Amino acid sequence: MFGENLPLRPIALLCRSLSTLLETGVSAHKSFLIAGEKAADVRVRRATMQIAEELQKGSDIATALKDQEIFPTLMVNMVDVAERTGALPEILTGLANHYDNLLRLKKDFYSAIAWPILQLIMAVFVIAGLIFLLGWIANAQGGEAIDVLGWGLTGTSGALIWLGMVFGTAAGAFILFKFLRANFAGQKYMDRMLMRVPVLGYCMRSFAIARFAWAYHLTQNAGMPIDESIEASMMATNNGAFIG
Repeated sequence: MFGENLPLRPIALLCRSLSTLLETGVSAHKSFLIAGEKAADVRVRRATMQIAEELQKGSDIATALKDQEIFPTLMVNMVDVAERTGALPEILTGLANHYDNLLRLKKDFYSAIAWPILQLIMAVFVIAGLIFLLGWIANAQGGEAIDVLGWGLTGTSGALIWLGMVFGTAAGAFILFKFLRANFAGQKYMDRMLMRVPVLGYCMRSFAIARFAWAYHLTQNAGMPIDESIEASMMATNNGAFIG
């Protein structure tokens, strides 16, 4: 449930390296070995060695990638489409560009939200400090503490309860999100709910449609039957609502 994918940068570098090697005629088995040797990330080197071994045994690339459980679902799905269409180098180049762009957008997003998040955390601790301070003053003067939130939280215990409520709720929401995303039924429910959220839902829908169009274009150009083409393209969206 809490398994982590590789960071975007190593994935982008791996995709670009594999694309270059495959385009020059190097076999898939040897391409993974060479790309793995050049990788700086230990997990990439270990994964590419294991993938190369699986390819020698006759496994397809998409299955070998999926078995490692560290590569993004989109990458696995698009490689699966690429193997069916014979456009693996082109798809890997597109994936490399996609992950490079995601990395840039991620950095921009983090830089944009860093200060608001810091302000929110500071506000939580300021409220906790106020609850503690007012309770301490009331105890020192023998009076009744002022309940700033109206929830009956005062003094040291009140401050600790407040911090536990805030950070416990955040942790619970994160665990629930990871649990729902860990299986298809949960992913379908979660994505449908998120797509109803203003702005976020529009972005998710746009990304899913773009991925579908990309995969559908490739599969149809390769002459894949329409039912297989639609199924593969829907899986490439990595969106439970679309796949469902």
